[in-house]
Amino acid sequence: MGLSQPRRSDAQPVGQRGRAGNVNRWDTVSESATSVIRALEFRLLERSFRNAPALVAPLLAEDFCEFGSSGHVYDKSSIVAALAVDTSDAPEVFGFEVAFVGKDVVLATYHTRRRDGDGRTLSESLRSSIWCKLGDEWRLRFHQGTRTGPVDTP
Repeated sequence: MGLSQPRRSDAQPVGQRGRAGNVNRWDTVSESATSVIRALEFRLLERSFRNAPALVAPLLAEDFCEFGSSGHVYDKSSIVAALAVDTSDAPEVFGFEVAFVGKDVVLATYHTRRRDGDGRTLSESLRSSIWCKLGDEWRLRFHQGTRTGPVDTP
């Protein structure tokens, strides 16, 4: 039995769902912010980008932390080093959503699937990332990958 995809309103941040009349200026996830975060997440999944520390490091906050699907905990320097030698191809991505959880803070959630050359599923993960806008730039502050069983796709 697979997991159903979470349904989340793009119009309200996680902390404001269900509260009528309590509207903050960050309640709506703009198409622009969603597009930028999506592009940054997809870049980080591409091997050619991941293997380039000079490209990855500037996207990560100084206090970056990742809880990997392997159970490993990474800080900024250890994840940059690990990604530099990663040989995996970019996974399939589905169910990508972005929600503002605070002023200039967004949560990106999505599912990934890796397949072998014959199309058999090797692994599936639920992923979540917290991005913070520092000045005019988005920086990844936290990421978590959690391995799952089969996930229903749209």
